[in-house]
Amino acid sequence: MNIETLHDLFTYRLQSAYAVETELVDVLDELATAADVDALDDVADSSVRADLLDAFETHREETETHVERVETVFEVIERRPETRDVPMLDGLVDETQRFNNIVLNDALRVPYYLNAAATAEELEIRLYDQLLELAAALDLPEEATDALEANRSDDQEALDRLEALAAADELTAAFEELAAQSPET
Repeated sequence: MNIETLHDLFTYRLQSAYAVETELVDVLDELATAADVDALDDVADSSVRADLLDAFETHREETETHVERVETVFEVIERRPETRDVPMLDGLVDETQRFNNIVLNDALRVPYYLNAAATAEELEIRLYDQLLELAAALDLPEEATDALEANRSDDQEALDRLEALAAADELTAAFEELAAQSPET
């Protein structure tokens, strides 16, 4: 695809959003499975882990709706839904898979997955911010902007939930316990 017009840029970024949303449906399932490893270590994180699993499940369900909304936007602009490579998301997924292969202390999974999920949410939010700016400049119909705004709002709520989990007292206590077990550098 060559990008020559503002509409082309909108379509290009919409393909990015579609790619991210469709891939995240699977990625969120993988993260939930990886985060659900019973901690073999002595660090207690079960409450935060359960909340994280719930956040992944809730957002996976929301993401399925996001895919449908993006497909609606494609319909409004009379384009066929298609994806494109999104190297930023691919890098995040690859890094998470690498982490899964090398992590030996299961208690480290929760903070890692919280950060990875928050990073994915921030990527989505930035995509929707730009799409909404472009949609306004192109004066796209309300049906398109409403769908984009709904996705952006859901992603902000998901990010807020993740940030609240990251600030939870139990996670802070787990960090302190992990730090106490770590050899001095």
